Amino acid sequence: VQSELPPLKNNEERPIIANWPNSVSQPMSKPQIRDEFWKDLIQNPGKWWDNRSDKRNAKAPDFKHKETGEVLWMTSSPSWVQSELPPLKNHQEQPLMAKSVSQPILKQHKKEELWKDLVQNPDKWWDNRSKKMNAKSPDFKHKETGEALWLNGSPPWVMSNLPPPKKSQERPAMAYVLQPF
Repeated sequence: VQSELPPLKNNEERPIIANWPNSVSQPMSKPQIRDEFWKDLIQNPGKWWDNRSDKRNAKAPDFKHKETGEVLWMTSSPSWVQSELPPLKNHQEQPLMAKSVSQPILKQHKKEELWKDLVQNPDKWWDNRSKKMNAKSPDFKHKETGEALWLNGSPPWVMSNLPPPKKSQERPAMAYVLQPF
């Protein structure tokens, strides 16, 4: 495969980060390389997407380089980074983070509105409580929007206002067709 590839151009032989050593004979350790990315973020914040204030998933990176796609997480940042970082967007003090990876992340007021909609309009929701095959499956799913709700994340008032679980619904089922031999 190597013989079939075109030769490298000069700019492809050099690393993208400006502080990177010019000599290939002096390899850097992974922590050193990672430190260089953090230094680049501090020195050139405009070259990085800052996702801290609008993360919808705890596993999503906090920063992403706009050109290279390199990603950085605050959980693995060097100790000196926190004080050097640019301020959060919208002057937020803390980023919006996922409380649980197993449940979709919705803002608290939106969750509350979805639960109210379920209680007021149960016919607009699939009730999966009686036929759940997997504990990670949602207990309720909106028929049109696909929004999902889990009882283990419900407000305290929900349980007393829910209708009893439905045994059968008008949901399409998978059909098994037996072929004669």
